Amino acid sequence: MPLRIRNLDNSEGGDASKDKFVLQYNHSLSRFDLIPANTLLSRVTDDVDIDDTFVEQLEQQIDKDNITVVDLDGGSF
Repeated sequence: MPLRIRNLDNSEGGDASKDKFVLQYNHSLSRFDLIPANTLLSRVTDDVDIDDTFVEQLEQQIDKDNITVVDLDGGSF
């Protein structure tokens, strides 16, 4: 039994030396891939509809009073 992802027969290990990677099963290729978390988040928001349960969970866990906004530029319209 493999102890590391890179030792699996059906995986593309990717560069696991970097953090912020997510293990994903690629059904079309029948293997596991390591993908950057940003790629996953971009795919999730492609349809511009983030799951309401996820948004509610974030709202419960993030305390807006602990966020410090130093310099904010809204751009021009």
